[in-house]
Amino acid sequence: MAKLPNLKGLTTKQLRDLISKAEQLIEERRKVEVKEGKAKIAALAKELGFSVPELFAGEIGKKTARSKSSAKPKYRSKTDPTLTWSGRGRMATWLANEIKAGKSKESFLIKD
Repeated sequence: MAKLPNLKGLTTKQLRDLISKAEQLIEERRKVEVKEGKAKIAALAKELGFSVPELFAGEIGKKTARSKSSAKPKYRSKTDPTLTWSGRGRMATWLANEIKAGKSKESFLIKD
């Protein structure tokens, strides 16, 4: 490994240039490593009698996590029907204010 220059003796500009050159070198090496990795995978697939697309058909780009869906509202404001709360997470401000005013949370339940 090449010996690094005395970093403490470098100016800010010289340090930034050094970082920039290092980042460029990292990117170049990464591209080479990706290319080599693809070649190894292709060679192994061929050795096993498969093509790369055949091995990964339908799996590339698949989401592993379930996509989030918004929960149905469970509570609705009587003064402004557009204000709702699902009952999950932090309580809606409008409902907290209504409860502070003496009303019960159950009185705002949405009846199906």
